[in-house]
Amino acid sequence: MESRFAELFGSRIPANWWEWTLSEEARGVLLEWDTRWAPALLTELTLLRHRYPDDSGLRDLYDQAIADPRLRELALSGSGLGDEGRPLRHPRRGEGTAHVMAARTPGDVILTVLFQPAA
Repeated sequence: MESRFAELFGSRIPANWWEWTLSEEARGVLLEWDTRWAPALLTELTLLRHRYPDDSGLRDLYDQAIADPRLRELALSGSGLGDEGRPLRHPRRGEGTAHVMAARTPGDVILTVLFQPAA
């Protein structure tokens, strides 16, 4: 299953998915990035930062995100990633809709991306 996830990124899976989603590179995959993805990602990071205040990696990522001038101009969304489908361009399967679900276990965050290609 990891190989299907790796297909989103071409040659290698990024070390940190959250950092990647906020990068310039992600804009070619996460379609409508500044209106559909970034506001929800910023809201999700804000929620996670408050939920896990002792997580230094999360705190660093949040600080990096709010220091980015492109991201400071965006309004937060109402609910974070939630279960809403968002447009995604899969490098091999083309455009479609992605649903991102995250679960936290002690020491890890498990991400599941369900991708439905456009008809």
